[in-house]
Amino acid sequence: MEDTWTPGRYISLIYRKCQLYLDRVLARHGLGKGLYLSLMEISREEGINQKTLSERVVLDEASVTRSVRKLVQRNFIDISKDPQDGRANQLFLTSRGRGVLVKVKEHLDDWDAMAIGHFSGEERATLIQLLKKMESNLQDK
Repeated sequence: MEDTWTPGRYISLIYRKCQLYLDRVLARHGLGKGLYLSLMEISREEGINQKTLSERVVLDEASVTRSVRKLVQRNFIDISKDPQDGRANQLFLTSRGRGVLVKVKEHLDDWDAMAIGHFSGEERATLIQLLKKMESNLQDK
């Protein structure tokens, strides 16, 4: 029988497998259910506000607020009021957050090695190029 799976279905399956793996290995570090996404995005731009974080991790603001609260409780990030906009909070990594981020990156590298470890350099480049193109097709949809 012909394979009728769509690219979206494969992407969904790979994503779910990745999330199960990361939930399991990151739980040891106090990072469950996608908290690592917020932590990584904060590391990319220290001082980011919650609204921008919400846009970048593609989650609603209430979900990001819960994630931020958990990250603060676990001493991975600190919150400061934005000096230009007193209504906004700026988010910064703590030393503990920086330390756990090293572990997160190691686990993400492990996942990539499992998922595409046997790909040639050319195959990896093609895959990334096609995924970027697919994502750009979906901008603002």
